[in-house]
Amino acid sequence: MKIPYPILVTFKVAKTKGNLQLGSRWPILCLPILLAASACGSDILMITMGGTKSHKIPFWALAKGLIRRGHNITFISGFQPDFHLDGLEEIAPEGLVSYVRNFMSSDLVGARMRGEEPVAVTDILRYGYEACDAFLNDYETRSFLRSGRSFDLIMIDGAYPECAMGLVYKMKVPFMYLNTVGFYPMPLSNSGSPTPFSVTPFFGKAFTDNMGFIDRALNAAWNLGAISLHAVSMTILQGVLRRNFGYRMPHVYDMSKNVSFILQNGHYSVSYPRPYLPNVAEIACIHCNEPKRLDPELEEWISGAGDAGFIYVSMGSSVKTAKMTLAAHKLIVDALGRLPQRVLWKHDAEQNMTNIPSNLRLLKWLPQQDLL
Repeated sequence: MKIPYPILVTFKVAKTKGNLQLGSRWPILCLPILLAASACGSDILMITMGGTKSHKIPFWALAKGLIRRGHNITFISGFQPDFHLDGLEEIAPEGLVSYVRNFMSSDLVGARMRGEEPVAVTDILRYGYEACDAFLNDYETRSFLRSGRSFDLIMIDGAYPECAMGLVYKMKVPFMYLNTVGFYPMPLSNSGSPTPFSVTPFFGKAFTDNMGFIDRALNAAWNLGAISLHAVSMTILQGVLRRNFGYRMPHVYDMSKNVSFILQNGHYSVSYPRPYLPNVAEIACIHCNEPKRLDPELEEWISGAGDAGFIYVSMGSSVKTAKMTLAAHKLIVDALGRLPQRVLWKHDAEQNMTNIPSNLRLLKWLPQQDLL
């Protein structure tokens, strides 16, 4: 692996009768080599198979910092590049992009209103191997794999990381996780960090770390059920990987235990206590920037709220507000219209909305960090 930073080396110099021996010349001989090594950045491949755009954001932030330190970053995801960043090569295989777009096209809010799970368990399970199949069968992916490019490190999203293990196996390089979903324990438990069910709530239910006997039993049952279903999904995905990388490829469970390091998108102040091994570091808010001044028009509208203040509403990148039913829109708009505060709602179909209360503004994009 290339050396990204200078290394301080000390040498013992021996004297004989007032003259320096040959050992004294080693600092002079080695210095150019060390300086050359420090000027060469590493080639790093980042991969996220995550189904929402929010999975890209921590990778972008990390890429910016690594590029400033002289590293070369290649980033693969299921979303087209949004902006240009010098030193960052983004690859968005059309097969993966299309699959993710179709998979995330459902009305998640409408499902909740009907009393259904926003994403069915079967859909969560099939996403892993179907997205992997779409990714590996894409022409751009195949061209990338045939190119013979080499990397010093592969950084993988901790959510659905298994498909990227095929690239780790092919390129024979170290890998690490950027666990974008901080409450998801699977990458941590596979790498050796204990996740006791007595204090590790199942992320799909409303358990906390303060559970009685019954809740602990239910929590253990949910976690064991998730592990079992995940194992079934991985059996199918393993077949996809071996068709593309050969039948000698080890099982992804075994490969995942060799992770070198885990960057955890979380912080102890906003999450439950967890025992981590030394190879886990929490990096919550890695994407946070210094706030900039707001657009004058937006600043004036917010200031007009007076002492009541304002509320910012965003449902995240996975909820497509344009897919919501008119009934759901009306319920939310009517509720927000009764508030004394002014409300900014990040809404991707604001141009089609009518009868908007005077205290509510709908905008397709808002500078969230600058607002908050």
